[in-house]
Amino acid sequence: GSASSNDSTSSSSNDGQNNFDDDDDDEQDEALASYAAQVEHLQEYEEALFDTCQEILTHKEPILTRQLRTIIKQAQDTVDYDQEKFVNDMRANLLQRQQILNELQTRLQAFSDCLQQEEQVAAEQRNKQHQSNSNIY
Repeated sequence: GSASSNDSTSSSSNDGQNNFDDDDDDEQDEALASYAAQVEHLQEYEEALFDTCQEILTHKEPILTRQLRTIIKQAQDTVDYDQEKFVNDMRANLLQRQQILNELQTRLQAFSDCLQQEEQVAAEQRNKQHQSNSNIY
C-alpha cells in the first residue's frame, strides 16, 4: 500500500507542473504553426517568382528580343527609313520590357519581404524558447 501512496503523491505534484508545461506547449504549438504557415507562404512566393522568371525567359524575352532585332534591322536595311516609326517601335518594345521587369521586381520584393518576416518569426521563436528555458528553475 505504501508504494501506491507514493505514486499518487508524485503524480499530484506533477499535475501542477504539467499544467504549466501544457500552457507553454500550447504557446509553442501556436508559434510553430505560425512559423509553418510563414514557411508555406514563403514557398508560394518563391514558386511565383520562379514561374515568372521561367515565363519571361521562355516566352516573353525571346519575342521582345526578336522584335527589337527586326526593328533595328529594318531601320538599318532601309535607306530612307521612317525614323518616327523606329522611335515609336523601340519605345513600345522598351515599355513592354519595363513592364516585365516591374512585374519581376514586384514578385522579388514580395518574396524578399516574406523572407524577412519568416526570419523575424524564427528569431522570435528562438527568443521565446531561450526565455522559457531560462524560466525553468
